[in-house]
Amino acid sequence: MLFLCSNQVKIYFSVDTVQENEPIEGLKKLMGFLHEEGHTLYRAPYILSKNPDLYLQKELGLKRKPISKEERALHMRWIDDSDLLLADISAPSEGRSIIIQRALDKPAMGLPYTPVMLIRDKKVERRFGKIMSGIIHSNETVYYEYANIKDVIGDWPTLLNKALKKRA
Repeated sequence: MLFLCSNQVKIYFSVDTVQENEPIEGLKKLMGFLHEEGHTLYRAPYILSKNPDLYLQKELGLKRKPISKEERALHMRWIDDSDLLLADISAPSEGRSIIIQRALDKPAMGLPYTPVMLIRDKKVERRFGKIMSGIIHSNETVYYEYANIKDVIGDWPTLLNKALKKRA
């Protein structure tokens, strides 16, 4: 069963605050494209905003800066509610493999499977540890390297179909 790109999906977009060697504009373009396609995005809109705390307060109704326990619970809810986990793994992140593993382990917890798509900017020098290498090479994930974020946008229908096909 093939899914068409016009399907609107809920996407947990795992991206960390951009480091100096990563252009934030590319990730913002991807986020804007996904919004234009009608997808619901979790996480990226606040992490890429100029004032993440203000975004959390205004858009998500949180009255104060979330404490670690609240924030973790919020992220777990988002992952559990998502149809797809999209992770930009160009920059190292201590918590990203935990987030990805949560999505992959959902069926064992009695929750619906969430496909995982990993993207990486080829220009960013990056060495992966054993855990992330295992996830990248797993047949449970879609892995895509891009030279420009426009590559991801241009290939989005194919990438989305490939990821959602794993769910079927």
